Amino acid sequence: MPDVYLMLHYFKKLLSIPSFYHYSRQILLLGMPLRNWAEIGNYYVDDERIADVGCGPSDILRYINPQKKPAFYLGIDLSKEYLNYGEIRARKLKLDSKFIEMNLNFLSKDQSVDRKFIDGLSENKISTVNLFGVLHHIDDQSVIATLDAVYSAGCVRSVNTQDVLINDNAINNFFVKLDRGEHVRTEAQYDELLGKTKWNKIEKLWTRAGLHAVRYIHYKLLR
Repeated sequence: MPDVYLMLHYFKKLLSIPSFYHYSRQILLLGMPLRNWAEIGNYYVDDERIADVGCGPSDILRYINPQKKPAFYLGIDLSKEYLNYGEIRARKLKLDSKFIEMNLNFLSKDQSVDRKFIDGLSENKISTVNLFGVLHHIDDQSVIATLDAVYSAGCVRSVNTQDVLINDNAINNFFVKLDRGEHVRTEAQYDELLGKTKWNKIEKLWTRAGLHAVRYIHYKLLR
């Protein structure tokens, strides 16, 4: 009988390969609602200057129409390999863009990282910050530090998040176990955590994968 935990371990390692990461999720979940996420994240608004924090290989750019795209895209991730994929996609779209290698876990722990992050948002006049699939990868302190750092950049008008969550659905929770994120929370835990940030107005949205048992929780943060 195969060792289930060992299989999960190898599957998560495979997810570090950009193409495997994208297509395996699409197949297993019968489609990801990436077009919905692009709309939530203001990617179809031509005067928006967007920072995609934890951008990975910038899969969201697969769903952007060259004639209907934001004014600027800033990709931030700790993986240089993923950033290289993102740069290629941005060039194909002729999208004005910049990419920064950064580990969000060092926010609030290393002042130089804090400064680099805030300056990156300010210097590029970012109006929307998207953290899609990010919060469930970082600990509570890093979540608060990241969102508060974004708030410190006065040019940012809104933040949009997207994450998996633990709930009472066994199918949903099975796919949560496949996720590489080590800090997946319940809805109540996400609510409490975001309530500790500097953002004044918090709205909650939901989307589903093609496999409807799998749900994603979104927060829109406004000043």
